[in-house]
Amino acid sequence: MSPFTACCGECFFCTSGATCRCSHVAAKLFGWVSEGGECGGGCGGLHGSQAQYVRVPLAESTLVRLPAGVSDEVGILLGDILSTAYFCAESAGVRVPLQACSPQSACARTAVEPAQKQQASAEQKEPAQKAHAAAAQEEQAPAAPRAVVVVGCGPVGLLAVLLAKRAGLAHLWAVDAVPERLAMAAKLGATPLDVAALGADGVVAEVRAATGGRGADAALELVGGGSPLRLAFDALRPGGALSSIGVNTDATLPFGPSETYDKNLRFSCGRCPARAMMPRLLPLAQAGDFDPTCIITHRLPLSQGVHGYDIFSRRADGCIKVVLDPWA
Repeated sequence: MSPFTACCGECFFCTSGATCRCSHVAAKLFGWVSEGGECGGGCGGLHGSQAQYVRVPLAESTLVRLPAGVSDEVGILLGDILSTAYFCAESAGVRVPLQACSPQSACARTAVEPAQKQQASAEQKEPAQKAHAAAAQEEQAPAAPRAVVVVGCGPVGLLAVLLAKRAGLAHLWAVDAVPERLAMAAKLGATPLDVAALGADGVVAEVRAATGGRGADAALELVGGGSPLRLAFDALRPGGALSSIGVNTDATLPFGPSETYDKNLRFSCGRCPARAMMPRLLPLAQAGDFDPTCIITHRLPLSQGVHGYDIFSRRADGCIKVVLDPWA
């Protein structure tokens, strides 16, 4: 399976986990053909990959072998929107357990397992070193979010809901204006908030009412644009984390430096390093209690690709996610 960007696996960015920013001349983005800008240097970019066969630059370092038992559909999601949803959640501090866990309480326990392992390691040190390590860990690691709002319930947003639900949260809201998407979010375990009915101020009021007037601990913005990003900002409590992976082409951010300072905002945005995420997510893909394909509403042959794009863009026929089969 391939992520949506090629990478060399050896440059500074790849070895730092930022595979989406690989500096190799052949490391380009699938489906982004341009004479500069994102591709850089008039490279022309790479064409899309909805075909029976695709040439993958730097294939040895870009491709990840799909284990037996993991379907092609899951592989497609792993290489793109599932990795992106996980990256968005992780960037906001949401601790998603990657092993199978049935009861929510078990998921919550698994979510803090890394911290427990670090503590166990510290206990093997001398008492002074152990005390110093515990204090440093407490200072450096913010508490895991307990109240999370997901802004945008397209395919990536719905997968973010599916992932965040595993973290044993006290509150999980999903914001959108499309009834079918909100219904899916509710089915996945989130509290749906219809921004068309409530308005942005109404959404923020709902979140604050459930959190003692504070706001959400973390906001995941998966739309791209000033209005959803501003809503996510307003729904956050002071000291909250805002993670934005929507491709925003606005010239400016919808909140200013003084507002950001006054909120003690922790802000993260950018493209997902999918190649770095994929191996980490394989255990989750193999877990028996996790099915990301539940968001797929339409399976079409590649010959009906234009129709698939049309119903998705118009949100017709209850369309949320289309998968095209090139061999059908």
